[in-house]
Amino acid sequence: MLTKFGAVSLRGLWRDTLTFPEVSDGTLTDFSVALLEMRVVPEGCRADRDDYGWRRVDRGDWARTSLTATTAGTGQGTLTVIGPSAVLFYFPAEIMRSQRPGVHEVSISATIGPETAEILREKVVFA
Repeated sequence: MLTKFGAVSLRGLWRDTLTFPEVSDGTLTDFSVALLEMRVVPEGCRADRDDYGWRRVDRGDWARTSLTATTAGTGQGTLTVIGPSAVLFYFPAEIMRSQRPGVHEVSISATIGPETAEILREKVVFA
C-alpha cells in the first residue's frame, strides 16, 4: 500500500519535495501566485468506537489531530514554492513525534484567484 511517500518515521522530521507537471501538456505551473495548503489527516475507523478514532471530550483519549502547512506560513509545518511546479514541505521532529502511527491521507490544494483545485491526494503510513 505504500505510495510515493513510503513509510514516514515518527522519530524525526518529515521533509520532501514534490513536483506537479501540468497533466494536459507537461508544462510547469507557476505556483508563485498560488496559495497552497497541505493537510495530513489520520484515517480509519476503529471497530470498537463510534467516533472513528477522534478524541471525545468525555473519554480523554489521545487526540488524532491533522497536520497542516500553507505557503502563507500557517500550520504546524512549512510549505514553500521552490521553483516552477515544485514545492518543499517540512514538519519538524517535535510535531512528528506527537502524531500517532497508522495510515494518513495527504492532500494539497492550490488557490489562484477565486479558483481552488486539489493537486494531490495520497496515503502515507506513519510508523
